[in-house]
Amino acid sequence: MPGFRNAAIIIFALTVTPLHADDEFDAEIKRHTNAIRLLDQQFLSHYEKTRGQYIARVTSENRKSIQALESQRDRAAKALDLVSANRIQAVIDKLTKTKVDAPLPTANAIQKLDSARAKRDETATKDDDSGRRKVNGIFDGSSLNGWIGDSRVWTVRDGMIVGTTPAGGLEMPTYLIYEKPHRNFELSMAIRLTGDDPDTGLMVRSLLLDRNRFYVQGPQVNVKPGKWCDLVIKGGKTGPLRNKMLKQQNRKLIERALRAAEFNTVYVKCVGRQVKIKLNSVTLVDSEFAELPLAGVLAIQFWPTAGTSQVLVKDVDFREL
Repeated sequence: MPGFRNAAIIIFALTVTPLHADDEFDAEIKRHTNAIRLLDQQFLSHYEKTRGQYIARVTSENRKSIQALESQRDRAAKALDLVSANRIQAVIDKLTKTKVDAPLPTANAIQKLDSARAKRDETATKDDDSGRRKVNGIFDGSSLNGWIGDSRVWTVRDGMIVGTTPAGGLEMPTYLIYEKPHRNFELSMAIRLTGDDPDTGLMVRSLLLDRNRFYVQGPQVNVKPGKWCDLVIKGGKTGPLRNKMLKQQNRKLIERALRAAEFNTVYVKCVGRQVKIKLNSVTLVDSEFAELPLAGVLAIQFWPTAGTSQVLVKDVDFREL
C-alpha cells in the first residue's frame, strides 16, 4: 500500500537526520510520533478491511496443511516410522486447535516445542543400578498422571489401574495411553481379568491416531481368554494399519503357564525389531518381526463386548534400554 511505503520512508529519513539542539530534538520526536501514529492508523484500517479475507485464507491454508500432514502421517505409519507419525499427529492436533485469528505454529516454534519436550523427557529419566534408563512415574500407584483415557472406564483403586465396562457398554475399543514415545524397552505388569467377556491387551510402539477418542493402532500383546500373549498388529477399517497376526501362541504352553482367575505377569522386551514375550516367567516369543515399528506410544486396551468386565493392572515396571 502507498501509505505503508510513505510512512516507512518518513521513518527511515527521520532516523538519519542529525540533531543539533533541544528544539530540533523535540521536533524530531514529534515527527517520529506522528509517523508511527499514521502507520498504526493505516495498519488498523487495512486490518479491519481485510480481516474477513484473512480469516478465510488462513482457514483454507490450515485445512490444506492438515490434509497434507495427514497424508504424511499415514505414509510414515505404513513405513513403520511411528516416531515421525506421532510427531506429525502432534502438529495436526495443534493446527486443529489453533484459532484462525492467531498466528499458526511456525517451524521454529515447533522445533522449540520439540526441544522443550526432549529436555522434559531427559529430566524424567535416570540411570538405575544396572545402568539402564528407567522411566519415573509411569504409574505412581495413586493417579493416572501422564496417561490419557476415558474417565468412565479407567480409575485407580488400591494401587491398581482398573478398567471397567461403563454403563451402556463400548462401541469400539478404548485405550489408556501413556503418551511418552518409547523405542527399546522392557515392560512387565501383573494383570487379572474378571467378568463376562474381558478383553484387553498391551499396545507397544503404537501410533496415537485420535487423542480425543483415545484411539491407537499398532503392535499388541493380547490379554484375553483363548488368545493370551498372541502378538498382533491392531489396525482397523480406518487409519494406516490393518489387523495382522504376527505370532499365535501354542495353547498348550499357555495353559501350563497361565494361572486361572489370578494375576498373571506379562513381560515384553523390544530391542530393534527383536521381541521377547513371557507369561509368568515362561518365554513364549523371542524372535524378530519385520513389521514391528521402531518407536511409538504405550497403551492398555479394553474392549468388553458383552456384560460387565474388569481388567486390573498392578506392579507396572517400564524401563528404557
